[in-house]
Amino acid sequence: MAHLWVPLVAGGHGVLSLEKPVSELPALPHPFKRGTSSPATLVRLESGDSWALVVARGDQVRVNGITVASGLAVLADRDEIRVAGSPPFWFSTETIAHVCDAPYLDGRVLHCPRCHDAIEAGSPAVSCPSCRVWHHQSTARPCFTYQDAPCAACGESFELDGGFRWDPEDL
Repeated sequence: MAHLWVPLVAGGHGVLSLEKPVSELPALPHPFKRGTSSPATLVRLESGDSWALVVARGDQVRVNGITVASGLAVLADRDEIRVAGSPPFWFSTETIAHVCDAPYLDGRVLHCPRCHDAIEAGSPAVSCPSCRVWHHQSTARPCFTYQDAPCAACGESFELDGGFRWDPEDL
């Protein structure tokens, strides 16, 4: 799930999950303007994994240092969003490996890359945060965590319910 790294008053950043298809960029106090209206809105595109930033006319918003003059910017993982006079936000598409119900895909069958068996919709499974390929994950079929092996599809290693690997404080 996409999220924003949001500047905190005490310093550093906190994570704000983008659960709704439309989310306002959190308003921060501006040193020169009255009020705290949001200067931009984040909109999930139809593909589900892509997001755009829609900027109100007249607001000074930059993505990766470039002014969003057209009023619209398609976002990518780790994009910096800066509103004039405020600390930066960071957009991220990074996910955390966690067990959830395998999705229903209109008749399409998912196959686990570790055991090669079908993954039933609604059964416990994990989507690899790197390649997004689904694996079984239950007591009977611990395919994602099998012998601490990396993802059977892409070779990356992830802990279940671990933290984010990237943090804007690392910059």
